[in-house]
Amino acid sequence: MRVLVTGGTGLLGSFLVREFADRYGKDSVVCLAPTQGPPAELATREAFLQDGIECVDGDLRRCPVSDELDGQ
Repeated sequence: MRVLVTGGTGLLGSFLVREFADRYGKDSVVCLAPTQGPPAELATREAFLQDGIECVDGDLRRCPVSDELDGQ
């Protein structure tokens, strides 16, 4: 199983990302979050990357949502 968590650096999303990574492994979760935003969310994104959790730049208001997602 592999999941994509949108808003993965926000309050609820970051909890879900950590929970999926802990339960199913770091390769099971992808965090979709913009590279720009509030300092707390940027710090969360950086912490995920340092922990080996994949983060991709994306925005649900855009089409395509992310240039980095290609049928993964």
